[in-house]
Amino acid sequence: MKRAFLASVFLLATATVAFSGGTETALPSSLASQPKAFWKAFMTAHYGPYSKAKKCWPSAHQGKAYCMRPHTWHPVSQNGQSRLFISVAGQSDPPEDCHACNGFIAFYVLEPGPERIAIAAQSEPYMASGSWGSPVPEDQITVNLMGTADVYGWVASSGYTGQGTTIEDYQIFGVVGDKVLDLGRLPKGYSDAGNCENGKHLMSGEACSDYAYELTFDTSKPGRFAPAILRASGTLAGEPLSSTVFVTFDESRFSYQVPKGTPGSYE
Repeated sequence: MKRAFLASVFLLATATVAFSGGTETALPSSLASQPKAFWKAFMTAHYGPYSKAKKCWPSAHQGKAYCMRPHTWHPVSQNGQSRLFISVAGQSDPPEDCHACNGFIAFYVLEPGPERIAIAAQSEPYMASGSWGSPVPEDQITVNLMGTADVYGWVASSGYTGQGTTIEDYQIFGVVGDKVLDLGRLPKGYSDAGNCENGKHLMSGEACSDYAYELTFDTSKPGRFAPAILRASGTLAGEPLSSTVFVTFDESRFSYQVPKGTPGSYE
Protein backbone atom coordinates (compact mmCIF):
# COMPACT_ATOMS: atom_id res chain seq x y z
CA MET A 1 0.00 0.00 0.00
CA LYS A 2 2.82 2.41 0.93
CA ARG A 3 4.64 1.79 -2.35
CA ALA A 4 1.45 2.35 -4.33
CA PHE A 5 0.87 5.65 -2.52
CA LEU A 6 4.43 6.85 -3.18
CA ALA A 7 4.13 5.88 -6.83
CA SER A 8 0.92 7.88 -7.19
CA VAL A 9 2.58 10.93 -5.57
CA PHE A 10 5.51 10.63 -7.97
CA LEU A 11 3.24 10.45 -11.04
CA LEU A 12 1.26 13.46 -9.83
CA ALA A 13 4.41 15.52 -9.27
CA THR A 14 5.85 14.74 -12.70
CA ALA A 15 2.72 15.66 -14.63
CA THR A 16 2.91 18.97 -16.52
CA VAL A 17 0.56 20.88 -18.82
CA ALA A 18 0.93 23.93 -21.05
CA PHE A 19 0.65 27.21 -19.15
CA SER A 20 0.61 30.82 -20.36
CA GLY A 21 3.45 31.79 -18.01
CA GLY A 22 5.50 28.67 -18.73
CA THR A 23 4.88 25.00 -18.04
CA GLU A 24 2.58 24.40 -15.10
CA THR A 25 3.62 21.61 -12.74
CA ALA A 26 1.49 19.69 -10.27
CA LEU A 27 3.28 21.37 -7.36
CA PRO A 28 0.95 23.66 -5.35
CA SER A 29 1.98 27.32 -5.18
CA SER A 30 1.96 27.17 -1.39
CA LEU A 31 5.27 25.27 -1.59
CA ALA A 32 6.98 28.45 -2.84
CA SER A 33 7.09 29.65 0.76
CA GLN A 34 8.12 26.26 2.20
CA PRO A 35 11.63 25.50 0.91
CA LYS A 36 12.04 22.13 2.66
CA ALA A 37 8.73 20.74 1.41
CA PHE A 38 9.27 22.32 -2.00
CA TRP A 39 12.66 20.71 -2.53
CA LYS A 40 11.40 17.21 -1.71
CA ALA A 41 8.54 17.51 -4.21
CA PHE A 42 10.54 19.29 -6.92
CA MET A 43 13.55 16.97 -6.81
CA THR A 44 11.36 13.87 -6.94
CA ALA A 45 9.42 15.31 -9.86
CA HIS A 46 12.49 16.16 -11.94
CA TYR A 47 15.20 13.77 -10.81
CA GLY A 48 13.42 10.71 -9.41
CA PRO A 49 13.07 9.14 -5.95
CA TYR A 50 15.47 10.07 -3.15
CA SER A 51 18.21 7.58 -2.19
CA LYS A 52 18.91 7.40 1.54
CA ALA A 53 22.08 5.41 0.86
CA LYS A 54 23.53 8.02 -1.51
CA LYS A 55 21.87 11.04 0.15
CA CYS A 56 20.83 12.45 -3.20
CA TRP A 57 18.32 12.06 -6.03
CA PRO A 58 19.95 9.61 -8.50
CA SER A 59 19.13 10.12 -12.17
CA ALA A 60 20.41 9.25 -15.63
CA HIS A 61 20.78 11.20 -18.86
CA GLN A 62 22.25 10.13 -22.19
CA GLY A 63 23.85 7.04 -20.70
CA LYS A 64 25.48 8.81 -17.74
CA ALA A 65 24.45 8.54 -14.08
CA TYR A 66 24.20 11.52 -11.72
CA CYS A 67 23.60 12.21 -8.04
CA MET A 68 21.76 15.56 -7.74
CA ARG A 69 20.76 17.71 -4.74
CA PRO A 70 19.01 21.02 -3.98
CA HIS A 71 21.50 23.86 -4.37
CA THR A 72 20.47 27.54 -4.31
CA TRP A 73 17.19 29.35 -3.62
CA HIS A 74 16.66 33.03 -4.49
CA PRO A 75 13.16 34.64 -4.33
CA VAL A 76 12.91 37.57 -6.79
CA SER A 77 10.21 40.15 -7.54
CA GLN A 78 10.29 40.51 -11.32
CA ASN A 79 7.94 42.89 -13.14
CA GLY A 80 5.58 42.74 -10.18
CA GLN A 81 5.56 38.93 -10.23
CA SER A 82 7.09 36.79 -7.47
CA ARG A 83 9.50 34.25 -8.89
CA LEU A 84 12.05 31.75 -7.62
CA PHE A 85 15.49 31.52 -9.17
CA ILE A 86 16.82 28.13 -8.06
CA SER A 87 19.61 25.74 -8.94
CA VAL A 88 20.09 22.01 -8.57
CA ALA A 89 23.62 20.58 -8.52
CA GLY A 90 25.51 17.35 -8.00
CA GLN A 91 28.15 14.91 -9.16
CA SER A 92 28.65 11.94 -11.42
CA ASP A 93 27.52 8.64 -9.95
CA PRO A 94 29.95 7.31 -8.79
CA PRO A 95 31.72 10.66 -8.19
CA GLU A 96 34.88 11.55 -10.07
CA ASP A 97 37.80 13.12 -8.22
CA CYS A 98 40.39 14.78 -10.41
CA HIS A 99 41.56 18.30 -11.16
CA ALA A 100 39.88 18.39 -14.57
CA CYS A 101 36.68 16.65 -13.42
CA ASN A 102 33.62 18.87 -13.07
CA GLY A 103 30.36 18.64 -11.19
CA PHE A 104 26.96 19.46 -12.69
CA ILE A 105 24.32 22.14 -12.27
CA ALA A 106 20.89 23.14 -13.60
CA PHE A 107 19.00 26.44 -13.28
CA TYR A 108 15.25 27.02 -13.08
CA VAL A 109 13.00 30.08 -12.95
CA LEU A 110 9.74 29.21 -11.19
CA GLU A 111 6.55 31.25 -11.07
CA PRO A 112 3.89 30.51 -8.44
CA GLY A 113 0.46 30.81 -10.08
CA PRO A 114 -3.01 31.00 -8.54
CA GLU A 115 -2.89 27.27 -7.78
CA ARG A 116 0.28 25.64 -9.12
CA ILE A 117 3.94 26.48 -9.68
CA ALA A 118 4.98 26.98 -13.30
CA ILE A 119 8.46 26.58 -14.79
CA ALA A 120 9.00 29.86 -16.64
CA ALA A 121 12.53 28.97 -17.84
CA GLN A 122 15.11 26.26 -17.36
CA SER A 123 18.61 25.32 -18.46
CA GLU A 124 19.92 21.99 -19.66
CA PRO A 125 19.53 19.50 -16.77
CA TYR A 126 23.23 18.63 -16.36
CA MET A 127 25.60 21.47 -17.25
CA ALA A 128 29.31 21.20 -16.39
CA SER A 129 30.19 23.18 -13.24
CA GLY A 130 33.08 23.48 -10.80
CA SER A 131 36.16 21.28 -10.45
CA TRP A 132 37.48 18.24 -8.60
CA GLY A 133 34.20 16.47 -9.38
CA SER A 134 32.05 18.97 -7.46
CA PRO A 135 29.83 21.83 -8.67
CA VAL A 136 30.33 25.50 -7.83
CA PRO A 137 29.46 25.88 -4.11
CA GLU A 138 26.17 27.53 -3.10
CA ASP A 139 27.88 30.57 -1.59
CA GLN A 140 29.63 31.27 -4.90
CA ILE A 141 26.37 31.69 -6.85
CA THR A 142 24.41 34.95 -6.83
CA VAL A 143 21.30 36.25 -8.60
CA ASN A 144 21.89 39.70 -10.08
CA LEU A 145 19.88 42.42 -11.77
CA MET A 146 21.43 42.32 -15.25
CA GLY A 147 19.38 44.78 -17.25
CA THR A 148 16.46 47.16 -17.46
CA ALA A 149 12.90 45.80 -17.23
CA ASP A 150 13.80 43.61 -14.24
CA VAL A 151 16.16 41.29 -16.14
CA TYR A 152 17.80 38.90 -13.67
CA GLY A 153 20.39 36.18 -14.05
CA TRP A 154 22.96 34.11 -12.19
CA VAL A 155 26.68 34.67 -11.67
CA ALA A 156 28.72 31.62 -10.62
CA SER A 157 32.27 32.15 -9.34
CA SER A 158 34.77 29.34 -9.73
CA GLY A 159 38.46 28.70 -10.07
CA TYR A 160 41.32 26.28 -9.66
CA THR A 161 44.87 26.18 -8.35
CA GLY A 162 47.72 24.35 -10.02
CA GLN A 163 51.48 24.59 -9.50
CA GLY A 164 51.08 27.59 -7.23
CA THR A 165 48.88 29.57 -9.61
CA THR A 166 45.21 30.34 -8.92
CA ILE A 167 42.86 31.39 -11.72
CA GLU A 168 39.27 32.45 -11.02
CA ASP A 169 36.40 33.48 -13.26
CA TYR A 170 32.76 34.53 -13.33
CA GLN A 171 30.31 32.49 -15.40
CA ILE A 172 27.11 34.32 -16.34
CA PHE A 173 23.74 32.68 -16.98
CA GLY A 174 20.77 34.60 -18.33
CA VAL A 175 17.11 33.97 -19.14
CA VAL A 176 16.17 34.01 -22.82
CA GLY A 177 12.52 33.14 -23.39
CA ASP A 178 11.89 29.83 -21.66
CA LYS A 179 15.58 28.89 -21.51
CA VAL A 180 18.49 29.64 -19.18
CA LEU A 181 21.66 30.01 -21.24
CA ASP A 182 25.38 30.34 -20.57
CA LEU A 183 26.28 33.92 -21.55
CA GLY A 184 30.04 33.61 -21.18
CA ARG A 185 32.92 33.86 -18.74
CA LEU A 186 34.65 36.92 -17.33
CA PRO A 187 37.96 37.00 -15.42
CA LYS A 188 37.63 37.23 -11.64
CA GLY A 189 41.21 36.97 -10.46
CA TYR A 190 44.71 35.67 -10.90
CA SER A 191 47.54 34.95 -8.48
CA ASP A 192 50.85 33.15 -8.92
CA ALA A 193 51.89 33.98 -5.35
CA GLY A 194 52.13 30.27 -4.54
CA ASN A 195 55.04 29.99 -6.94
CA CYS A 196 56.84 33.20 -6.03
CA GLU A 197 59.60 34.31 -3.70
CA ASN A 198 60.57 37.92 -2.98
CA GLY A 199 58.16 39.06 -5.66
CA LYS A 200 59.77 36.92 -8.40
CA HIS A 201 58.37 33.83 -10.11
CA LEU A 202 60.47 30.80 -9.13
CA MET A 203 60.49 29.37 -12.66
CA SER A 204 60.66 32.40 -14.95
CA GLY A 205 62.15 35.01 -12.64
CA GLU A 206 59.49 37.49 -13.79
CA ALA A 207 57.63 39.76 -11.40
CA CYS A 208 54.58 38.11 -9.84
CA SER A 209 50.91 39.05 -10.21
CA ASP A 210 48.04 39.02 -7.74
CA TYR A 211 44.88 40.82 -8.79
CA ALA A 212 41.09 40.51 -8.59
CA TYR A 213 38.04 41.95 -10.35
CA GLU A 214 34.82 43.11 -8.71
CA LEU A 215 31.82 42.53 -11.00
CA THR A 216 28.76 44.77 -11.30
CA PHE A 217 26.26 45.48 -14.10
CA ASP A 218 25.40 48.91 -15.54
CA THR A 219 21.62 48.45 -15.61
CA SER A 220 21.06 52.04 -16.74
CA LYS A 221 22.09 51.09 -20.28
CA PRO A 222 19.44 49.80 -22.73
CA GLY A 223 19.83 46.41 -24.37
CA ARG A 224 19.00 42.75 -23.82
CA PHE A 225 21.69 42.39 -21.14
CA ALA A 226 23.47 45.24 -19.36
CA PRO A 227 27.20 45.88 -19.81
CA ALA A 228 29.32 44.20 -17.16
CA ILE A 229 31.78 46.34 -15.22
CA LEU A 230 35.03 44.80 -13.95
CA ARG A 231 36.93 46.89 -11.40
CA ALA A 232 40.47 45.62 -10.96
CA SER A 233 42.73 45.90 -7.94
CA GLY A 234 46.03 44.33 -6.96
CA THR A 235 49.30 43.94 -8.82
CA LEU A 236 50.13 42.92 -12.39
CA ALA A 237 53.71 41.87 -13.07
CA GLY A 238 54.79 43.63 -9.89
CA GLU A 239 53.06 46.91 -10.73
CA PRO A 240 49.88 48.30 -9.10
CA LEU A 241 46.73 47.46 -11.07
CA SER A 242 43.73 49.73 -10.69
CA SER A 243 41.45 49.93 -13.69
CA THR A 244 37.84 49.59 -14.85
CA VAL A 245 36.88 47.40 -17.79
CA PHE A 246 33.50 47.59 -19.52
CA VAL A 247 32.33 44.33 -21.06
CA THR A 248 29.40 44.52 -23.47
CA PHE A 249 27.04 41.75 -24.49
CA ASP A 250 27.71 40.76 -28.11
CA GLU A 251 24.42 39.81 -29.78
CA SER A 252 26.18 38.19 -32.76
CA ARG A 253 28.13 35.82 -30.50
CA PHE A 254 25.40 35.85 -27.87
CA SER A 255 27.86 36.21 -25.02
CA TYR A 256 29.81 38.79 -23.06
CA GLN A 257 33.08 39.57 -24.85
CA VAL A 258 36.00 40.80 -22.75
CA PRO A 259 38.08 43.43 -24.59
CA LYS A 260 41.35 42.09 -25.95
CA GLY A 261 44.34 42.91 -23.80
CA THR A 262 42.39 42.77 -20.55
CA PRO A 263 44.52 40.96 -17.92
CA GLY A 264 43.08 37.49 -17.40
CA SER A 265 40.93 37.54 -20.56
CA TYR A 266 40.55 34.38 -22.62
CA GLU A 267 41.28 35.99 -25.99
